[in-house]
Amino acid sequence: MKFGLVLCTVGRDKEVEAFLESIKNQTYTNYELIVVDQNKDDKLEKIIEKYSALLPKVKYFKVDFKGLSRARNFGIKRISEDVNVVAFPDDDCIYPENLLLMVKEKFEKFDDLDFITGISIDPLTGIESNGRWSKEERDININNVWITATSFTIFVKKKSLLINFDEKLGVGAGTEFGSGEEMDFLIRLIDLGCRGRFFRDVVVYHPNKVPDTDRTFSYSMGMGAVFRKNFKLNVSFIANFLYLTTVRPIGGIFINLLRMDLYKVKLYSAVLIGRWKGFLNYEDKKQ
Repeated sequence: MKFGLVLCTVGRDKEVEAFLESIKNQTYTNYELIVVDQNKDDKLEKIIEKYSALLPKVKYFKVDFKGLSRARNFGIKRISEDVNVVAFPDDDCIYPENLLLMVKEKFEKFDDLDFITGISIDPLTGIESNGRWSKEERDININNVWITATSFTIFVKKKSLLINFDEKLGVGAGTEFGSGEEMDFLIRLIDLGCRGRFFRDVVVYHPNKVPDTDRTFSYSMGMGAVFRKNFKLNVSFIANFLYLTTVRPIGGIFINLLRMDLYKVKLYSAVLIGRWKGFLNYEDKKQ
């Protein structure tokens, strides 16, 4: 089994070097790294040159466009034919040394899976990062993607890559929708009949970011857009939609009003308004 790791980056160099160090130390080494560099300077190019002799195979591309989803689509097209599994590491994440080996073993044990996902842990604190994670291993469906995946914990069989990332969603897309591209990606794979499973022992290290209202609002608009684009007329989907867009953020507002935590009140207000605005504003569902 060969992995294709599509790393898209802008605005970071030391973090990318830390990731390169982590994949250099993988116990399983049958992989290639596709780096899509969206920086204007040449700092990253020098780092790649430094590691190119140490890593099995690196494909480096300097591009003049922005957008995480667009960069991932660009990288996917440049994966070698012999790659079996594709992943999308963030430019500030770190792979534990046994990660690729563990993912390989999961796919071998569960050979009917098209994709698997894992959790994110802050490397400094050791606590879970990047959202609220499911407390149990489970199959992934359109209602639980929000607690079973984030982009850099997704590993998908290349033969199941039947779609691209929506370039209107995600960081740098030039739209209001600052997130959600990976959830949209997985929902559409599931709609096509692909099967995925979430494993809590598949771990990627990623820092837990301190939330701010602007980023929270942008990310919330992304979630709303994903719900609009993939809306289903069934009870479970509508219930989950109302819970995530309305019940939970309103609950957060009231709880933090009682606690007199005005900062969190602002955050939950941004979530409530952003998710509904994203839902109402997203257009052109077809890809």
